[in-house]
Amino acid sequence: DELVRAEARMAVFRAVAIYGHYAGEVLLTAVRGSQTECDQYVRRFLEAKFLKHANLMAVLNAGEADVQGIHFAFVVTEPAGSTLQQEETLDRDSAWLLARDVVAGLGYLHSESLVYCALRPETIWRVRRRWKLGDYPELRLAGTGRAGGTRAIVGRQPGVPPEAVEGLVA
Repeated sequence: DELVRAEARMAVFRAVAIYGHYAGEVLLTAVRGSQTECDQYVRRFLEAKFLKHANLMAVLNAGEADVQGIHFAFVVTEPAGSTLQQEETLDRDSAWLLARDVVAGLGYLHSESLVYCALRPETIWRVRRRWKLGDYPELRLAGTGRAGGTRAIVGRQPGVPPEAVEGLVA
């Protein structure tokens, strides 16, 4: 219904949907790619579906589809307002709320032995009166005792900066 964010092969829409017992507004993210890329994308979000915390975007569903010969993956999440990137300014109280909510979400992930490696303004969403982490592009399982060690369960391989994956640096 409304385009919220668009990139080269990805778009986020605000839509109205019926899902199980839920009927209302959702965010629908669609990513165009090969069958393998779409499989990985869907697996990433279905793995994140078990995460339940007030400061994490709820994943309602994920899947793949073909529309007019174009293959894409999609994920449906709870409705959200805007991203931190879209906010013009925050007053002092809002900034403290943002910090508290982000730390709470990161703390929960850490308690689940997960590391959130995508903390950027476009992955932090305002949902009513809360800030929530979303997108789950690079969620990792904490390492096995090595200091700072992680093992990628979703997203890019450990030790590879996002810029290298995106082809911006060699």
